[in-house]
Amino acid sequence: MKLFNQYYNSDVQFLLDIFSLNRPFSCQEACEIARHNHAYAEYNDYRNSYKKWLDAGLLTTTETGELKVNDLDGLQSFAAPLNCLEADYLSAICRMPEAGLFLNQMPDFPIPEQDTLLQFVCRQNAAGKQSELDKINPTIFGQILTAISQKKRLEISYAQPDSRKVTLIPYRLEYGVFDGRWWLVSYDEQQNLPCKCILSDIQAVKMLDEHSISEDTIREAITQNLAEQPIILHIDYRKNVLERCFFLLGNTMDMSAHKLNDKEFRLQFRYFRWDEDSIVRKLLYLGECVTVQSPSNIIDKLVSQLKKALSL
Repeated sequence: MKLFNQYYNSDVQFLLDIFSLNRPFSCQEACEIARHNHAYAEYNDYRNSYKKWLDAGLLTTTETGELKVNDLDGLQSFAAPLNCLEADYLSAICRMPEAGLFLNQMPDFPIPEQDTLLQFVCRQNAAGKQSELDKINPTIFGQILTAISQKKRLEISYAQPDSRKVTLIPYRLEYGVFDGRWWLVSYDEQQNLPCKCILSDIQAVKMLDEHSISEDTIREAITQNLAEQPIILHIDYRKNVLERCFFLLGNTMDMSAHKLNDKEFRLQFRYFRWDEDSIVRKLLYLGECVTVQSPSNIIDKLVSQLKKALSL
């Protein structure tokens, strides 16, 4: 998001990419990750991107010469690569109710005590979403994350009235800020089709064997369900509407933004056909500062919804 690169922290991005591997990796692979994600390294010496974390004990070398994230016992004290703004954001995110789904296995996770305006805003934003969050079993949430990282199939049991069991490959979790709901996107290898369900509808999961389905195969099956045309928005920058667009439309695909002038922006993104009704509601919620320029089917739906509302 080039509009926000003022606060882009390449050190943090590099570490997140390293952590997400969840396995040992070579020095060359670390350099490639740094290069592709624009991690800062003076004179293009990308080894600097991971050497300082070796020195701090965050990374360690295996017997085979590969790198891996060190155990907590091996860590030394080091300064987190965060400025004050980023530290406040991290603290606020960790204090949001949703963070408990990720941190429930780490009861002693240290969160700095800070009373910032940002934390207040986060608490207010989450205030109406607690009821949806309470419906999610943290253990099931953790098992899904484990299955995704270990490339394992899951037997998923749905709650009533569905009450059925299916075997799926979990692909990713999505969070809808607009309605406070979590969704699981999975892949049905028997039908070569994606499956999306509300996380609170899952009653139980059972870990099965590993699968050998490539991520490209899953991604291709899922992207076949993308709408043919992207949505293009013209944004009159008032009332923090650009930030609200990113906030509400964060789980869409291939989002890009272009600044036309100091007060106008052009925003483009792709969406899944199964999300079309939700996208229309979000666009209506954004108000008069956002104009949909294309595609025509979304414009027609917006007009239809507005006419229906005015006739009530």
